[in-house]
Amino acid sequence: MIEFYGVDLTGYPDGREELIKLWMSWYAFKFGVPVHGLKAYIESLENHKGTLTITFKSLPTEQMMNYAIGAWEECNESQVDFQYLENVQRIVKVEAPHGTSI
Repeated sequence: MIEFYGVDLTGYPDGREELIKLWMSWYAFKFGVPVHGLKAYIESLENHKGTLTITFKSLPTEQMMNYAIGAWEECNESQVDFQYLENVQRIVKVEAPHGTSI
């Protein structure tokens, strides 16, 4: 695994790292953010036999997915899969001694 601008890249045979870096450049351009800004949205990227799997940090919008597909097509590839991390938040009530809530 390698890291590029804070995004984990996995599953790349020799020479394929440049393809994913090119994709990131196209995607950032289409999305309107600098390449280093993608780490706020993308957790990791994996290329397996020409299929790009993008793991977003949260549920991506339709526009984000369309930009991703378009950028991958610019790299002469076609298959893109999407997934995202699901954060579970819980509210926990903590009581201090003598019944005082914190």
